[in-house]
Amino acid sequence: MGVRVYFESEHLSWACEVAYFKNEDIFDACTDALEAKAKSEGYILTESVEEEETCVTITFDEPDPEDEKPNTYHFNSEAEANAFLMGVDVTEGRTVKEKSNGKD
Repeated sequence: MGVRVYFESEHLSWACEVAYFKNEDIFDACTDALEAKAKSEGYILTESVEEEETCVTITFDEPDPEDEKPNTYHFNSEAEANAFLMGVDVTEGRTVKEKSNGKD
């Protein structure tokens, strides 16, 4: 389980990730110092607790022999898999449609 730590503006319109802790106990030990640093710079400390990292594999039926795309895709998170299924090329930030049309 990991904890991502952010400094957010007081109006919550802006946030910057400032730390990632693989262990929640270490985060807990650093919380007071992080809160003091955020306050001294005019920010609010927020955090996001993440479950263990998940690997997602999606396998489609056998590909068309003329299609060079693989039929199995591996992702580091459910969010990446969902983005892929919505047509976003998560490795390059471009949509799959744009990539397949040859746009660079």
